[in-house]
Amino acid sequence: MLFLDEKKGKIIPSTFYVRVLGLSSACVDEGSTLDIIFENGEKTQLVNWKDFDCEGKNYFNLKGKEDLFKNNRLKAIKYTNKRNYESMVVKTNMDENGSSYLVNTLLELDKINNGEMNLNICAE
Repeated sequence: MLFLDEKKGKIIPSTFYVRVLGLSSACVDEGSTLDIIFENGEKTQLVNWKDFDCEGKNYFNLKGKEDLFKNNRLKAIKYTNKRNYESMVVKTNMDENGSSYLVNTLLELDKINNGEMNLNICAE
């Protein structure tokens, strides 16, 4: 999930939230990593900045890497838990939604910020 913020009238990505499930321990810590391989072969690593947590919650900054994520779909990710160095890889089960989630979201933010798309609040 991508958390958003507003700065100087523009909507910007602030934090990429990932909840890790399926490892032997749900406890994760600051410094756990998310290694990402893009479809074009480029690679990057994000580092969890959240303190110790036993619900698998990780928070990553995209700052400075927005263009990389905006222009490339994900091919595979590898999460490594700093607490015990257990890891998991998402590659063969990476579906269309997972591989293009960040690209689509960041491109939509650009459209909103450029006035090409509007946000509305639905009230019942």
